[in-house]
Amino acid sequence: MEKEYYYVGVTVDEAIQKGLRDLALSEDAVKIEVIEGGSAGIFGLFKKEAKVKLIPLDEEYSKEQAVELTKKSLKKKLKKRK
Repeated sequence: MEKEYYYVGVTVDEAIQKGLRDLALSEDAVKIEVIEGGSAGIFGLFKKEAKVKLIPLDEEYSKEQAVELTKKSLKKKLKKRK
């Protein structure tokens, strides 16, 4: 079963970037669907946030594992800098 993750932002690009950071994935590793494009509204009134759905292409993807691997990788890079 596909795992779906929803993200919102002021713009579609911002929502996508939030999702990619959260999932620790690159843009080519997910299917992106724009649910709502967002709107600035009139004089700041009636504005709508952009909403996107990200679906990892790897059926075995686990958000928890991906985040843990990213943390380990960052720790190794920080140790090398010292």
